Amino acid sequence: MIHIAEEPGFNERFYYWPGNSGFKVHQTAAGPVGMAICYDRHFPEHIRALTIGGAEIILSPFAGTAGDPSRGYELEMQGSAFSNAVFIACCNRTGEEPKLTFAGGSFVVDPAGEIIAKAGGNEELLIIDIDRTLVTANRNRRPFLRDRRPELYGVLTEK
Repeated sequence: MIHIAEEPGFNERFYYWPGNSGFKVHQTAAGPVGMAICYDRHFPEHIRALTIGGAEIILSPFAGTAGDPSRGYELEMQGSAFSNAVFIACCNRTGEEPKLTFAGGSFVVDPAGEIIAKAGGNEELLIIDIDRTLVTANRNRRPFLRDRRPELYGVLTEK
């Protein structure tokens, strides 16, 4: 995790330190994979940095609770997958702890921003085939990465 959540009921800063190892992409048999753990997925810069680093698949485990805006999370990841032309697989926790009920609802988004698999609210295993040629096809169709203007983005790193 690079970004650590701190909000009522979620005192993650008590348990975790923010990571500083950058946005690593790992070469796997499935293709180049990056991680956006939990709160990291809410930062478009995180997903973009993984994409620039070569990721074609981004895995995002998280622990969203019942009452969280699950549709908003889906829309957020659909937008990130679309603008970066990557697959994003979000795996949400299920079950209960004292005072917390986890919502489940894991899902996979394709490079066109479409949800191609979705789990229910209970424990479930999603097994899907992905076509990595869709990454290149979508990047060619919408060349957002090619047309970036990083020389103008300094404001993103200013305090």
